[in-house]
Amino acid sequence: MLSHHPILCKGIFTIIFDKNNRYIAWTGNAQDRPILKNLDGMSRKYPRWVKQQIEKIAAHLITKSNVDVIPDIKQAFEDLDYGRFEAKDMQFTEQLDKSPNQYPNDKDTRVKMLGLELGAGKGELVYWYESLANKRGYSFKVKDLSIKKYKEILWNKIMDIVVIAGNSTEIEQNLLYEDERS
Repeated sequence: MLSHHPILCKGIFTIIFDKNNRYIAWTGNAQDRPILKNLDGMSRKYPRWVKQQIEKIAAHLITKSNVDVIPDIKQAFEDLDYGRFEAKDMQFTEQLDKSPNQYPNDKDTRVKMLGLELGAGKGELVYWYESLANKRGYSFKVKDLSIKKYKEILWNKIMDIVVIAGNSTEIEQNLLYEDERS
């Protein structure tokens, strides 16, 4: 759960989430960038594109709270639909803590398999794209990238933030399921 309205604290606009020390803060000065602390989807593992969208939407909510954020969210989804992104910006990445053969079979299977497939060793990065092309749900081939899965990932990462804007159920229906209705 999160606070549903930005809180004004000593000249700083703040959105505080009720989990894991997460917040968005801004001084109110147009020249200052908002501070995004521990937002879901902003870790090193997530694709650059996902992180950019989260930052854009969060910054909009804190700096332009009186302006509808829905157009920004729709633009992100349209960018996916029309392929307006760089393939490299869609890669999930993870650094191997050990050699792929040292990962147990029941844990970190994705990291192990990608390490083996890509010929990566300890300390190297493995990458993948979320995919519906196989039962594993991921691929290291960009041609297998699933737009639907990236929309779901982005929505899941911004859902708490969007609750602040209200009508998140309506927004979710319009954004995630409009393809199924046509």
